[in-house]
Amino acid sequence: PTLRTSLPSSSPSLSPTSIPSSSPIYISRSNPTIRKPTLAPVQILYDVTSPKDDIKIYFGKDDNDGREGPPKPHEVATNVLDNSGKKYLNYNDLGSGFTVEVLDKCVIKGARFYPANDREGRDPSSYKIEGGRRRKNGRWRWSTIKSGTIRLPAARIKVTEPKLDPRFPHAEILFENQREFQMYRVTFPTLKDSDSEHSMQIAEVELLGYFTGGGVSLEGVRTTPISSSSLIAESSNPVSQKKRFKSTGTDRAENLQHSFEEKGPNYLLDLTTQYDMVGILKMNGVFKPDHPRYKKLTDKTGAGFISRVKNDALVIKPAIGKTVIRGARFYTSDSEEKYDPSSFVIDGGVEEANGEITWRRIRAGVLNMPSARVDRKTQNIDPELHPHDGVWFNNDEVYDMYRMTFPETKDNSVNYEMRISEIELVGYRSTRKLEESNFNIYDLITTIYFWRYEGSLTVPPCSENVQWRIFDRPIRISPRQQATLEWLIRAYRDPDTCQRATVGRPRRDGTGNVDVVRPTQAIKYDHLQVHCTSANY
Repeated sequence: PTLRTSLPSSSPSLSPTSIPSSSPIYISRSNPTIRKPTLAPVQILYDVTSPKDDIKIYFGKDDNDGREGPPKPHEVATNVLDNSGKKYLNYNDLGSGFTVEVLDKCVIKGARFYPANDREGRDPSSYKIEGGRRRKNGRWRWSTIKSGTIRLPAARIKVTEPKLDPRFPHAEILFENQREFQMYRVTFPTLKDSDSEHSMQIAEVELLGYFTGGGVSLEGVRTTPISSSSLIAESSNPVSQKKRFKSTGTDRAENLQHSFEEKGPNYLLDLTTQYDMVGILKMNGVFKPDHPRYKKLTDKTGAGFISRVKNDALVIKPAIGKTVIRGARFYTSDSEEKYDPSSFVIDGGVEEANGEITWRRIRAGVLNMPSARVDRKTQNIDPELHPHDGVWFNNDEVYDMYRMTFPETKDNSVNYEMRISEIELVGYRSTRKLEESNFNIYDLITTIYFWRYEGSLTVPPCSENVQWRIFDRPIRISPRQQATLEWLIRAYRDPDTCQRATVGRPRRDGTGNVDVVRPTQAIKYDHLQVHCTSANY
């Protein structure tokens, strides 16, 4: 699905609205200074639902139209989140819908509704999205997030469509919301033509938002696929891991890498080992690597780690090389519960050729560490046996190392003290090889019709001998793609001199990006403008 952005407010708390953007922070070993991000915070909105979520039908009320009861076997509620054209139909139509428990706590700020294959009168004409919290008596308390009218297009979607995306007919709504839930209920109070139709139908619903990392432990929760891409959360066996990593010398890293290649990138594993580089990066830029007490964090034992400086950052460089992480586990210590961290920040670091490390924000959020303790004499820590809190997130970026801070503890007193026994980074080793692909660039083209005019170059010498063709329907790109294009233009270097040579004009927003558009020019008599449509073929 196409990614969209929303600009949250600049709150000082660690709520999702205050997560900084992915603008880089540079730390040089020779000159330990920190440049803070200058871009505004940005959240990426994506479909938080998955076909593997727990989906249940929600019956509405029968309006005495002669049909009621459950849907046919091929039109069940699970079709509404299967990413295909198969429709969901409910004969108890008015107020019908579905409930879904998604992977983790998340904040939704929008939704997409895709029409079914036939009978436009069955389309919903209004919607209601609610978030649920379970009470002590086991019942759900529902809070309305957003409700209103929707106008589904008259165009239909075939039931045979294998995969839907925003290029198909749909209606999209965006709204402001800061409340996080894991259980959602979506209902449709009215239809386009309930007088003539006996049922409600819809092909697909996408809830747009982001996971907040609100602290879902893998104990008692789904430990099978953790995303719609069928990535499997799996804890590596610490006992066999120690036997496997028994080798010493220069071949140790190579053996580690081979051991993590057994199942490939489709499985998420604990990437930390006793051979990782673990250190402390202080706020003044001083880095202290591989102290024995830091190494306790990845040795798979209950031996605790204590930090008394809030702004000191833990740095872990996995011994297996470049990695992609999509989650983390934090295990309690054997100390009092008040020392548990209650918030976290994870940054990924890329080591440049000149020794600089570029840090980018991966995830920040809250932790809900359990009351149970991990005994300091524990050996072979296991997520299925020992108390911890886990966070999961979408990330495809490859990093050399990771930086973590824990700004708040449960006690959150003036005298900061945080204690934790073990950290596990969950993901896969990056092997990034170029593989043969069936990607066709022409698949991106949205239309064959365009505007044509005779204009000029946008860069010096601005010669007026260019024939421009501009599609009359824009191609949608993600914010990450836009940021990459802006960086490539800004960072362009002359291949002969290796000097910065961008022809762009610096913006005044402090981002360092440039504009490569000329000011609007006067239309000359010979600037022929033509809109080429089907009539021209």
